Amino acid sequence: MLKTLEGRNKSEIASLLSAAADRFLPSPDESREKSDFESAVESLLRELRGKEKIPADDALSSRARTTLLAAVVQELRGWLLDQQRLTEAKARLGQRGELPPTQYRIQFEPSFGGAQRRGITRSHAEDALINGQFQHLLPDITGGGSSSALSLYTKQHQSAGRASDSFVLLVQAKRSNDVQLVTTAWRVYYSDNDLTNVADPLDVLRAFVDRYGLTFTVGADPQERKFILYETIPLPKDAQTDLLKLHNKAGQKFEASNLFRVRDGVAEVAIVYAIDIDRYAEDLRKHGVNVEPLPANIVSVTR
Repeated sequence: MLKTLEGRNKSEIASLLSAAADRFLPSPDESREKSDFESAVESLLRELRGKEKIPADDALSSRARTTLLAAVVQELRGWLLDQQRLTEAKARLGQRGELPPTQYRIQFEPSFGGAQRRGITRSHAEDALINGQFQHLLPDITGGGSSSALSLYTKQHQSAGRASDSFVLLVQAKRSNDVQLVTTAWRVYYSDNDLTNVADPLDVLRAFVDRYGLTFTVGADPQERKFILYETIPLPKDAQTDLLKLHNKAGQKFEASNLFRVRDGVAEVAIVYAIDIDRYAEDLRKHGVNVEPLPANIVSVTR
């Protein structure tokens, strides 16, 4: 790398090289404001003159200008290529769950609206993703396909008032390259859930689902469950049959989270669970949480 570019961030490098290229425009815009990098551009061009062996007394002849412009373009092309490689590497590491939390971009799925109706803001979730404990699951159940992997985050919140109001904020996200797509979040209260032996975010989720989860069946498997993680389940022969059959009462509100792929007569299930929102909301209100009613059941599904 040229010395003039050393120690600069990628935004500065791009601006500096672009400003240098502007010097060689056939009809520069005289009204254009001077770049903040004018002195750095001069240093860069002097460095390139030396590298291209253009004499110091050359008043930038046509040939010298062409040589310098080609050198600037070459530097810019090389920098862009490096950035592309960096982006690709970051995407691979992110999908495998090997990036530090601060290196993931955070986006929110529409299903996060359910968490917002339970008093959890986007800033609450972002804080957990950046500063909380994390566990990256599902290394990629698709073998290179389109389904996202799963990440869980937890952040403890101690109540300054009643000890019974202390809780763990559990945030769930779909991991797609270097992006965390936040799907939902839950307040898991110590006084309402058995968190005695939990060691990681997945343990917190299991304890939460054990208390508030609804039973269901998947595919051709008649076994009633509350929670499925990493299983391959055969599909019924009747293609019209629903993959997931939830055992909820008429009018009972729920929020379901499903991550699976269907192929070759089976369902490759990453995770499935459904929360009894009516029961959960009742407990939240006991802790002083203002819970807005759901306009409809929320189902976050990735196939």
